[in-house]
Amino acid sequence: MITDKKPITHFSSIHIYQKYYQIEFNLNSTIPENSIRLKYTKTKSGCSVNAIYEDVGHRRVLENTDYIDALCKDLANLLKYQKTVTQEFHLLCSIDGPERLELWKKIQRTLHETSQEIKNQLLLKAKSCNIRNLDASDILGILPYFDYNILKGISITPKDYRVNLNEIMELPQWKHASSAVVDQLSFKYPEDGDDILTPLGRPSLHGCPGNPDQKTWFFRRRETGYVLSVEYDGINLFYEKLDVNYVPKKAVVME
Repeated sequence: MITDKKPITHFSSIHIYQKYYQIEFNLNSTIPENSIRLKYTKTKSGCSVNAIYEDVGHRRVLENTDYIDALCKDLANLLKYQKTVTQEFHLLCSIDGPERLELWKKIQRTLHETSQEIKNQLLLKAKSCNIRNLDASDILGILPYFDYNILKGISITPKDYRVNLNEIMELPQWKHASSAVVDQLSFKYPEDGDDILTPLGRPSLHGCPGNPDQKTWFFRRRETGYVLSVEYDGINLFYEKLDVNYVPKKAVVME
């Protein structure tokens, strides 16, 4: 749906959102009618692509074409012809399973092949990136393609709390960013280390169904509507930025 015959205009934000057998690719403009919204859906014989641009809906059925391949082709064309800087680039996955692995591996391959074709690895020209629910290996595979001379903000929510911060912190994208947020992290509690729980004070919650030893603390953040959740399950420590609506009513939120 995105071709080299149609110039790519400026987009204020770009979103790739994966669902079951469906991917949304939204190119948002500050002028609503210039926005492009693409939806790729797997079918028995290929895929269908639904698009909305210039306030008009379009639909195309692609026989013998994988829906992920259709997205990657459009992504490659966007990266080749999008010349201006976008404010935000969002990557979000809401599923598990083979499709999840296939999508992000194909996106990495698309980034690699496109960077070789245009002889520039820093393809993603965005001031901020928002990566949600991706495996640690996929995060490490995609971040290096952001132009670190432009990227100022990094926000990551790794799948299952797992990400190797040591590797990410070595990337120039991390070193050049003026702000970086990791919404979820876990650490194995050191058996022979100092009691790092003591400075946290009295837990907001003690025990939960199935684990009477679990301890949870909630701390108020300067960001309205969220708290910092620190949870210890007896083995691991989990840190998470949490919406206040998910804080149990009986819990005390500390300053």
